[in-house]
Amino acid sequence: MGLVRRRSGEPGKEVWEGVEPKVYRALGGPLGRKNIVIGPDDGATNVALRVFQIPVGKHSREEEHPSDHCVYILHGRCGVLMGEEYHEVQAGDVVWVKPGEHHRFDNIGEETLEFLCAVPGWGELDSANHLPAPEQ
Repeated sequence: MGLVRRRSGEPGKEVWEGVEPKVYRALGGPLGRKNIVIGPDDGATNVALRVFQIPVGKHSREEEHPSDHCVYILHGRCGVLMGEEYHEVQAGDVVWVKPGEHHRFDNIGEETLEFLCAVPGWGELDSANHLPAPEQ
């Protein structure tokens, strides 16, 4: 059976019952919070849905992955680096990052940036039940 996760809290500081927020960090220190609201630890083998909360003036890690990323901006304004292009987006906008594409999400607004990010279940590296990537 699937599951329902209830949300509470104010925009940009939401929490979900049954989800322990993780410190989202890079080599230079903390960048915000990451909540795995659905993922392999819940039995979801094909998808992981995460909510990132990035404080004002911070950004996500600059990285690339072998999987697609589908991102929906929930709150705030964001600069998105994809490859060599830079786009400004805001709450309500959707971003697709291609597999292998270099990317970063910058909080360029005056409130916490919050976005949903969907990846394959095997792409969620912070899951205790990390699934192996499919054979290529």
